[in-house]
Amino acid sequence: MNSSQAQSGMSLVELIVSMSILSVVLLSMIYGMLINNRMQHNSRLRDRAIADMESVRERLLSTPFEDLATLYPNNSTIPALNNVPGEIITITYPNGDLTEDPLRILITVQWKNNLNATISRSLELLKKK
Repeated sequence: MNSSQAQSGMSLVELIVSMSILSVVLLSMIYGMLINNRMQHNSRLRDRAIADMESVRERLLSTPFEDLATLYPNNSTIPALNNVPGEIITITYPNGDLTEDPLRILITVQWKNNLNATISRSLELLKKK
């Protein structure tokens, strides 16, 4: 073989380098997709927990004022409605006086995300007689 002829194709070293670069790019893309999937899952959990809180708000607003103290006493909890992991919905009356008009009501929902961290959101509303 003549040394002045150009060699065609890739050498083994060039092939290994190009495969290494390709594998790093692909692994980065897969990692990004996994992170995106976790974020979407947490977002769905948050949406379901907030929907539960809003459902409780509608229940409270539709309940007659006189029945609130018996149906929903201070620091009462309501079972989860949308099967959110670790969800607890708590109803409190910050002023403690259930006869005041308007009545301040605080609804707090807590749940666990996919990393088992506790997340909490609150909603305050006023109910008039």
